This record gives sequence, C-alpha cells and structure tokens, in this order.
Amino acid sequence: MDRTEQHQHWIMGDAHVHIHPAFDPDIFFSVAVKNFRRYRKVLPPGSQTFSFLLLTESAGTDMFAHFQDNTPGLSSATIMQTVENNVVSIVERQGDPSLFLVAGRQIVVKEGLEVLALGWNGAFADGLPLTEVLDTLEEKKIPAVLPWGAGKWWGRRGKYVNQEVERRTSPLFFLGDNANRPFFWPRSQLFSQAGKRGIRNLQGSDPLPFSGQENKMASFGFYCPGKVDLDRPFQSLVSILSDRNIEIGSYGTPERIFPFFYHQISMQLSRKSR
Repeated sequence: MDRTEQHQHWIMGDAHVHIHPAFDPDIFFSVAVKNFRRYRKVLPPGSQTFSFLLLTESAGTDMFAHFQDNTPGLSSATIMQTVENNVVSIVERQGDPSLFLVAGRQIVVKEGLEVLALGWNGAFADGLPLTEVLDTLEEKKIPAVLPWGAGKWWGRRGKYVNQEVERRTSPLFFLGDNANRPFFWPRSQLFSQAGKRGIRNLQGSDPLPFSGQENKMASFGFYCPGKVDLDRPFQSLVSILSDRNIEIGSYGTPERIFPFFYHQISMQLSRKSR
C-alpha cells in the first residue's frame, strides 16, 4: 500500500484473537493498545485510527460474554456496549481512542481445517463440511477467513483450501496469515494465487494457550483506509471490507525459531494428554 496516500481515517485490526482463560485482561488490553500504537508507523502521519480485536473463539468458549457483562473489571479502561450486540468498546480512562472487541467463532470443519467467522455472536456447530460453513457465512454476509496453520495447507487439506480459493467470489472471503508462522517458513503460494482472484489476506496474531502469549495481541494484523461509525463499528468494518477496491495491508513479524518449535511440541503434548 502506498504510504504517501493521504487518507485521514484508517482501520487497524487483529483478525485472529483468542482470549484464553489464563490471560490477565488488564495485561492483554494494555499490550493490544501498545502494539496498535507501535505499528501505527505503517500509516500516514496524523491519521485517525480505529482499532479492532476480532475474536475467534472455539466451541464452548465465550469470553466475549464476560466483556459484555463487564466481568473483567479492567483497571485501566472502561467497557461500553455499542448499539451492535456483537461489539463492545474499550476506552482507556485517560480518554484515548477506543478499541473495539468483536465477537466471533473459530469453527473446526469436517476436513480438519478451521474457519474464522468474524462478528458471529452465537454457537456454530463444528464438524460440518467446509463448503457448507463458507456458504452459510457468505449468505449471512459474515466475513469468513481460512487461516494458515502449520502443515494444514499441505496435501489433502491444501487441496480443499485451493478449491475454495478457485470457487469463492464473495469479497468477504479471506485467507489469513498468522503470527505463529516462523520467519523461515515462506508465506504459502496460495496467498499469491488468491490475491490474483481478489481474495485478500486478513491476518492476525492467533495467541496460543500458554503463559505470555497475551503479549502477541495486536502484534500481527491488517490495516486499511476507512472511517468507522462509533455506534455501529462492525457494520462499518464489513462495509469497508466488502469493497475490493480497498487495499488491505499487513503488519507484524513472524515467529522466532525457538518459540515456534517449543509451542508446536507443547500443543501436540497437550492434545495427547486430553
């Protein structure tokens, strides 16, 4: 994206957010604010920025409901409900600009892949076929992201991703890189292939359920020009993302080598123990 382009209003977002039960809400919020500020350098100077944390919660998890009920009781911020029932606004007590926390689900499909349903505030059954899930979200005009995962875009599962890239025409269908991809692992060619078809990359941090992972919040994400209605922020975001003439940029640094292998082994051991 041309950084000299003179847009006054910009959106920054993390499109793959998990708030695991062990995370301290005050820490994850302060880290998110810090990281969004840190990466404002990708935007033109003096831009007004609207920041989004887009939740992608697994079945049986509903941290968003805790924020709607103001359960975390943040010491450094005020939580306010917007007109939309799938968004809360979190405002620093000093009065700095809001960031918006948006409900959403991570759906595990029959083919062993995941789909991120951004803004979906409710249950969604796991185990359904990939095409059926994407068709449902497209019909409801819900942004859907197929996120990258280590080894998940190879072989049989890679063919399923490729098929959806070739057949999808909705501007609200995205691929999503994430911060768990290590720096030595090149970005999949599917991103380039999708880009030629107008399918954009809506990336996010994807924090894992380990101590310290809340520090990844908003460290890997996307940005694009756009002005947000503070009462209906998600509706504004969907309207902006629906326009394929709007270029979406990416920011952040992939994972370092030691944390990548450590967390991959830890995840495998955790699955075996369950």
